[in-house]
Amino acid sequence: MKRLGGTLAGNRPTAPGAPDLVTGDAAWGFHAIDGLPDVQEVPGGGRTRRSSYRFHGGGTAGLPATVVQELDRYRDRQRAPGRGMQPTLTVYELAVADALTERRDAGLRLAAVLADDLSAYDRTMTGVLMGRAFEGLDPAVSGVARRTLSDVTTEFETARHRLRLALVAVAVDNGMSTAQIGEAFAFSRQLASRYVNEARDEWPGLRPAASSRRRRSG
Repeated sequence: MKRLGGTLAGNRPTAPGAPDLVTGDAAWGFHAIDGLPDVQEVPGGGRTRRSSYRFHGGGTAGLPATVVQELDRYRDRQRAPGRGMQPTLTVYELAVADALTERRDAGLRLAAVLADDLSAYDRTMTGVLMGRAFEGLDPAVSGVARRTLSDVTTEFETARHRLRLALVAVAVDNGMSTAQIGEAFAFSRQLASRYVNEARDEWPGLRPAASSRRRRSG
């Protein structure tokens, strides 16, 4: 597995076989996707409710409809007349393209593993309700399954973080302030500041462009 480039969390694994991703779940009640848990983003102070094994749901939840619609509008704008010529991209925009592809590939691998995991639910639950939960501790089953899921989750987390970092670099290059970056990503200004500092470590020449295409006031 590639080095976890750009990670901000010191306890992130750097290779297969390293400890689990986030060690403080008890404090937040969840694994932060990019290793940077932000308590204010979790309803109820970071606690999550454990679900019953009985499914009461109404289908799977994806992106909110408003987000999907906005992404569709973005795609349509890109296909509009007059946008046929390929613009010259900055190094930061090229980094976004690379990271977006990396996240897609990692997401496909994660989706495949999750699909296998979910398909095993019925037979696993049957065994548990028959009093055979102990048998699930067989290293050849539970150990391999856990490690596989941990590996692909780590890969997806890393790719997602890299995409967010590249987008932050684009934001700085276009003159956005730390507060505006936090607002754009819907996280705290402190977390935005950490991303900005990491982006500048990644790209030492990063600074607001003198003739920004979308210059914004601080």
